[in-house]
Amino acid sequence: MEYFPYSVRREQQKCIEFIRKNLRREQLKKNKKPHSSLHHLANFWLNVVENVGIEGIAFIKRKGKKNLYIEMIDMRASVTASGRFAEGADFPGEELEGIFLVGIPFDKMNVKTKLYLKYYEKLYGKRKGSYYAYIVPAMRRASQSLGRALRAKEEKAVLICGDERYREKSFLNLLPEYFQRKAEIVDYAKIHEKVKNVFNQF
Repeated sequence: MEYFPYSVRREQQKCIEFIRKNLRREQLKKNKKPHSSLHHLANFWLNVVENVGIEGIAFIKRKGKKNLYIEMIDMRASVTASGRFAEGADFPGEELEGIFLVGIPFDKMNVKTKLYLKYYEKLYGKRKGSYYAYIVPAMRRASQSLGRALRAKEEKAVLICGDERYREKSFLNLLPEYFQRKAEIVDYAKIHEKVKNVFNQF
């Protein structure tokens, strides 16, 4: 993926709107159902035209084998986030009683992430910008992952964050309060023993 610069005029917006309306009208004249894909495509391009040149809006293109994919991202609304298995899975009751979170789930340093970093560093400076655009989203994903094992007040689970950086306040303070309150530092060699003792208490 790479940054996709755009330059359009008001006349192009009118042209897109004209094409969208006429495509729909022509399909209805033929007693055919309007192509929703063409309608959505026209709406997308209208949205693109309306947002060109606005600070915090970026356009990314990605080439496929036969297609060209264009994505518009609004960095003003929220910091970058990506879909992960941990964000969409639920394990009620005793289906999940332990989570070992390996490392910190940072976003891959791709074009989109770099755009977010550049935008937030421009707003808040290099240090705070990196914090808001890169660290906060990663810790939000970590918190979501840990929370999968605790869907109700009566549920219990062993939660392990396997990375020394979680000991730092800048990371630990972004994890759920229930984790901060009961967190313990355990040597890797003693994890098995510690987990066994905790499960015996359940």
